Amino acid sequence: MSRRNEALAEVLQSPPKSKGGRKPRKSGPNRNKAGSVRKINGKVYVDFKYLGERVREPSGLVWNEQNAKTVREQLDSIVVAIRSGEFRFAKVFPNSKKLEYFLEKEILLLGGKKAP
Repeated sequence: MSRRNEALAEVLQSPPKSKGGRKPRKSGPNRNKAGSVRKINGKVYVDFKYLGERVREPSGLVWNEQNAKTVREQLDSIVVAIRSGEFRFAKVFPNSKKLEYFLEKEILLLGGKKAP
């Protein structure tokens, strides 16, 4: 590097941690993650997007930090499976009210066959 370029070089400061003292949009186990783990009526719910649709399903667990962490780890594996194309709604949520809806959508979009 020439001396002229060295004179023009400057140290860039990283942006401040928060703008105007606001909290980040996501906090806790959901920060910087796809999908979220939520507390609804004292239960743990997962919330994510699948095939362009929002999915919000109960985990069946009571809300506490350990259960939220466990469900967050499961949600992370769901997101990886969705991105790799290996996720099937019926395998993960066999008792869901939206099971038939997502089976039909998987058949239409992914070219699968419906079991008799």
